[in-house]
Amino acid sequence: MWKRGAEAVIYVWQEKLEGVKGVSLGIFSALMLALSAKVKIYLPFTPVPITAQTLALFLIALFLRGFLAPLAVSFYLLFGMLGLPYFAGSTAGISYLFGPTGGYLIGFLIAAWMVSRWASPSSFWKTFFVLILANFIIYALGVLWLSHWVGGLKKAICLGMLPFISGDLLKILLAVSIYRSVYGFCSARRFKKNS
Repeated sequence: MWKRGAEAVIYVWQEKLEGVKGVSLGIFSALMLALSAKVKIYLPFTPVPITAQTLALFLIALFLRGFLAPLAVSFYLLFGMLGLPYFAGSTAGISYLFGPTGGYLIGFLIAAWMVSRWASPSSFWKTFFVLILANFIIYALGVLWLSHWVGGLKKAICLGMLPFISGDLLKILLAVSIYRSVYGFCSARRFKKNS
């Protein structure tokens, strides 16, 4: 009887530790997203800067599976809305989400969920296409929201999507390559350790 009681207590503590670990990973990943927003290049013709955020977002979503990737993005958005200078341009506050680039940030949440659910470490092409689809979702929400600020959908596509396609393709290739390399390295070590 004592043994079952002790096992139950251990199980409950393991569940609590997993929750703490998940929240900690989410907060750390939100910080990584914030730092990636600081790597930015402003283009003179658009209110949307080039940042390293999509690269960071995709890596977070690839390595944090399940609910942890959307949790990290939720923390990022929450901390930014609460006033921490998390967003591109070192700006913060809930009003930033209602600014020209707010749609992209909401797209991050959906993209993180998609990538964490559908990407496959065993398939380069599946992971590549999942990231392409996730990037399209970011573009779609971002451009739709931006169109209200710049006077139409056609102008929003020209300002908020077309200048970024080639750079985002490079970021996607880099994210998939890093993910597959780390996965391959860890798999090889695990196989070697079990042999």
